[in-house]
Amino acid sequence: MLKKSFQLLFVIIACFIVGVSPLMGKEMFIGYQLLEWQPQQRLTGKLILSDSPENVREIGILYEEKIDGLGRILFHHINESEDVKNLAIIICNKEGLKKQAKILKQEVMGPTKYILHAGQTLLERYFMGKQKGIITLDPYEEKILFMSLPNEWQPQLLLTGIIDFETDGIVEVIIAAIDKTTSISEIKKLPYLERDKHPRGTFYCLEESYALHLPSFGRYYVRLEDDEDWAVGKDGITQEITMNRGNYGIMYHVTIQAEAVTKVQIVPRAGVFKGVIKWENGQIIPIERTHYFKHCKEPVDLGWLTAGEIRTLSYMLPNGSAAPVWLQFEVINEN
Repeated sequence: MLKKSFQLLFVIIACFIVGVSPLMGKEMFIGYQLLEWQPQQRLTGKLILSDSPENVREIGILYEEKIDGLGRILFHHINESEDVKNLAIIICNKEGLKKQAKILKQEVMGPTKYILHAGQTLLERYFMGKQKGIITLDPYEEKILFMSLPNEWQPQLLLTGIIDFETDGIVEVIIAAIDKTTSISEIKKLPYLERDKHPRGTFYCLEESYALHLPSFGRYYVRLEDDEDWAVGKDGITQEITMNRGNYGIMYHVTIQAEAVTKVQIVPRAGVFKGVIKWENGQIIPIERTHYFKHCKEPVDLGWLTAGEIRTLSYMLPNGSAAPVWLQFEVINEN
């Protein structure tokens, strides 16, 4: 009992050394002032999130949804069966007019057992990704948008990815776990797999843009992602209201204007995290530690702004990592 008391005391002292109180809940930053903010601009579209069931034990449809216009598919699934499976995403034209789907970006990581590394590397590749091509669908035609390689998705391995696309009409997207003998035409006849505790659903925001004008002195923080601001949508299979806990798949752009020299940091506040941010000049900054972000929620340096400088960073919660995540700023008064 005495040993545990000393361990708790050590944690509390360590947290106060780095400027953080473990006893203050949301208002945890000692000497930092909370800045309230609202998005100045939103890019709307359909965000298709397929992460439930995250652990796939049998073949079946993981998610399906109709889309017309801008869309983003984010998938994250582990093969928990005893056999090799394939992960398939097909796009279907159910009308009598020809359709096109422009693939803006398509990045996939895995199969792999390294979940945090996969999420970080996927996001880095996504930031650097370019347009992939165009899929043309004849009337009532269906084509493969993504298919894992044969004998690739072995048991206990993860497949995770992001696909951005734009259609010129209504198409249907189906994400499924299949056997290597399953044909495209058979996918639509598979049973729906029941969701688990992980998020699944259709959401209606792809990007949010924010602007911050920092004063010439002081220390500040903003809740980049917080449990009061999770996106609400619907389940495309059950039509139930659902919540995107973590806002996976939503890109944030934060434009920061500094009156004085300012240090910019990011603070993952959950147990596991490994990701990146991108500055507008293309610089990629890793967000990681050699250990989990636990008791003290240590900040990670993202860079400095000079007096009068305006810079924009882009951030998305990496697949496999946990929210909430905050940004903090320390203004250095050189006078």
